[in-house]
Amino acid sequence: MQDNYIPRDISWLDFNGRVLNEASNPNVPLYERIKFLAIFSSNLDEFFRVRVSALRQFKKLRKKTKEQMKVKPKKILREVLDTIHNQQEQFGQIFNEEIVPALMADGIFLKDESQLSKKEIESAKTFFDHKIKAQIHLQELSDNFPIPFLSNKGIYFIVLTENRENPLLFALPETDRFVVLESEKDFTVSFVDDIIRANIDQLIPEDKILEVVSIKLSRDAEMYIDDEFTGDLLDKIKKGINDRNFGLPTRFLYDQEISDQLLERIKLLFKLSNQDMIPGGRYHNFHDLFGFPKPANASEKLNYKELPGLQHLDFDTDTPKSEIIKQKDIFLHFPYNAFDCIPSLIEEAAADKNVSSIRITLYRIGSNSRLTEALKLAALNEKEVFVFIEAKARFDEASNMYWGTQLTESGAKVVYSFPQIKVHAKIMQISYTDNSYVSYVGTGNFNETNARIYTDFTLLTGSQAIGDDIRQVFQILQGTLIIPKHKKIRIAPFALRDFIEEAIDQEIQEACSGQKAEIIAKLNNLEDQGIIEKLTEAANKGVKIKLLIRGICCMHPDTHPNIEIKRLVDRFLEHARFYYFHAADKRAMYISSADWMTRNLDRRIEVACPIENETYKDQLLHIFNTQWNDHIKAGPHFEEFKDYQYNTGDTAQEIIYKEIKEQYTKKRLPLN
Repeated sequence: MQDNYIPRDISWLDFNGRVLNEASNPNVPLYERIKFLAIFSSNLDEFFRVRVSALRQFKKLRKKTKEQMKVKPKKILREVLDTIHNQQEQFGQIFNEEIVPALMADGIFLKDESQLSKKEIESAKTFFDHKIKAQIHLQELSDNFPIPFLSNKGIYFIVLTENRENPLLFALPETDRFVVLESEKDFTVSFVDDIIRANIDQLIPEDKILEVVSIKLSRDAEMYIDDEFTGDLLDKIKKGINDRNFGLPTRFLYDQEISDQLLERIKLLFKLSNQDMIPGGRYHNFHDLFGFPKPANASEKLNYKELPGLQHLDFDTDTPKSEIIKQKDIFLHFPYNAFDCIPSLIEEAAADKNVSSIRITLYRIGSNSRLTEALKLAALNEKEVFVFIEAKARFDEASNMYWGTQLTESGAKVVYSFPQIKVHAKIMQISYTDNSYVSYVGTGNFNETNARIYTDFTLLTGSQAIGDDIRQVFQILQGTLIIPKHKKIRIAPFALRDFIEEAIDQEIQEACSGQKAEIIAKLNNLEDQGIIEKLTEAANKGVKIKLLIRGICCMHPDTHPNIEIKRLVDRFLEHARFYYFHAADKRAMYISSADWMTRNLDRRIEVACPIENETYKDQLLHIFNTQWNDHIKAGPHFEEFKDYQYNTGDTAQEIIYKEIKEQYTKKRLPLN
């Protein structure tokens, strides 16, 4: 392995540690800190289900095969588990020593069963009797009975009593995880776990309870489809979704206060290995902190100030959006710009007699989607509507197929997934009877919910040249074209890698001839070893490189003095991607759905679209520089938790929003 190459899983854990830092940041509003804890926990659950599972699969490979690999799964897995253990210790410290006291300071009391007042105990008992008790079904754990199946991410309690030889098991009932209890004066919240603990003697009144511990099992989330080329791929995906619920264990999380004797019995009963066993705290599934209750009269300072999406100035008119886009390119930056202009554009197209077709790719579809309703309306209005839905978008497969069925029933032509490749491009095209286009190229999914919490770039253009290229992408998706011949955009897996490497080579040539040579990239992930080697070569030749990378960065930050790498984590998830190559006096800039990962460049259909408007190039560079110079939220990769500095002031995201709002306000002012 190269000295400057960091294993992707180690780098990703560093990103999740940066999320955890936000939960500890006293300058972040309290309920937002709680939300960051929930994000950290949710991220870690997915990491165990996907990446830890993959590392374990690597360990099963033949010795000769493992020796040929560039990574050492066993070594990486050991480092991964050590890092996670340290982060979980930090999590517990933040939650117990920072969040809980901060809640108390605001009059919000999170209490366990030992801390409840008399009235709160009565309230907890009432809740238990009416909402919980009937849902609890005790099962004896014994070799003489079938061992119950533990559902993925389900929380279970194991109870050991004085007069029973075998422990008892029951699942945490389906209810809100946090309960607001009636109190003499306080706003008191309790985990439903603790309400059960406070009343557990009602379940086993004739016996003395010796031990009560909670456990949780995560299962492998991979869909193992052996052959994607024969049979019905959609049926196989549907089966895979169901099979995922029965995947092999990847993490058995248990309360570390459990006795050694009981832990060993559980391990044997559920046939778990040492590598499955992960010690944790009293509570599991901190993802549920997303629903932590707040008093009705709570201070506004507990959350971020609302930043509603701003309507783009060019759309602040009664003129149809399509006419505006045909006259000039429109650049949108979500969530600072409101996303509702996109479903509105489709609704206009659905009613426009001059529209012949609408084509779109959907990767992650929102649960309540105005956009898909607009597509259904267009199909019902007898427009040709073609929708490519990626049914293999992890954890969104069921939702995507549901909307696919809805669209099909409305008359749209829906195609799902290709074998061995994912369609990750974010594109849409409205075609008109005069052979003109309105094309959409973006970095994020057509998802109204995500568009309020993810930052993404979108170009809306009436360019005939870009429209012809986008048309070719849809011809590939419709099966009428195999190899595209694009003029403007770059498409993976056909030509995007070559384009990036050629652009870097051009920078090297300029640097060697004494000309200005600069590469700037804003990405979610940098993992591809070939690209990393090419960037290192460029740096060695004098090219100045700045990389703003949110998540995985496998390039070591100290690779070369000409390479600077930063990460930015803030209230919005940085999801926008762009590439910028400045050779001599030429500025080439592209927005793209593709990260610089092997999977994106070689195993996905992705699109990179040029930004040709000089004003928009300046705008993108201004966004980048604002984020690069953010001393509040932007920092180097591989930060030490103990050394992290929490500065105060306006963050880049706040500055960008204010600037857009001020710009729009000034332009709306009437002239004197």
